[in-house]
Amino acid sequence: MDNLPENKSNCNAGGGLPVIQYWIEKTLSPQGLQLWQTLNHKSACLSCAWGTGGQKGGFVNEAGEYLQRCAKSVEAIAAELQPGIKQDFFQKYHISELQQLTSQECDDLGRLSYPLILKSGSSHYQCISWEEVYQIATIAFQQLPEKIASYSSGRSSNEAAYLLQLLMRSLDHIPSSDISDGTLRILAFLTALYQENTPSIICFEEIENGVHPWLLHKMMELLKIVSTEGITGKPVQVLITTHSPVLLNYVEPYQVRAVELDKEGKTQVHKLPIDSVRFQKALEAYDGALGELWFTNVFGGNPE
Repeated sequence: MDNLPENKSNCNAGGGLPVIQYWIEKTLSPQGLQLWQTLNHKSACLSCAWGTGGQKGGFVNEAGEYLQRCAKSVEAIAAELQPGIKQDFFQKYHISELQQLTSQECDDLGRLSYPLILKSGSSHYQCISWEEVYQIATIAFQQLPEKIASYSSGRSSNEAAYLLQLLMRSLDHIPSSDISDGTLRILAFLTALYQENTPSIICFEEIENGVHPWLLHKMMELLKIVSTEGITGKPVQVLITTHSPVLLNYVEPYQVRAVELDKEGKTQVHKLPIDSVRFQKALEAYDGALGELWFTNVFGGNPE
């Protein structure tokens, strides 16, 4: 390709004297003042999105150490300070010619300040308006895709990468590895209750793990319906093990069994002493909060 900007970068190393030379060339160039102003700004790196100083700002890392910018960061800022690429450039050069450019040569072309599109069957990129971009995106996102793929460049910010991930998840199946433990537990909980052939008894071990206390209350309300009316019209006996005082606040004392080891190391299971005057007075003192009463060791269930 003829008439392309000359590659003026001599930085082909990750450290040492070539990097120092590259720094000197850039900072003494006509863009040097703008370059240093940007480097000292409170911002994230344009190259890797790493916080450069955070709220401290400046030419430092998060620990406040000075001179903490790599050559790639300087190169990225220098590229952003270049004039925009003229629109007739893409009318002049064929797509096959653009594909021959190196990454550095693409950077040296200048800043891309307008949207482009390569239409099916076309040999050249075409400039379009932002309104056309929004229209194309709106139509595309309204269609259910068969497959999803995405690409995020090295200069994408952490926020942009996060939003892209959310978008991808909203359009495609979410792998279980990307779901929180609490969400997986809720899904398993609902699956057990709403299965087609509901068993006569369902057991849950520590359903409070990873679940918000407010949502735990809703789960217990659903279990009360399951145990009295059933989901499909047939009541189901529900057994729950727990170490959660919050969960105990959502059940009646007669529904609880305390499990503990006796002095011989044998497991003992017993009902709560609900007929005991001492127990009734203690429960009243705690406003009926069985979970809070548990810590007083009135009815057992605590290790010694």
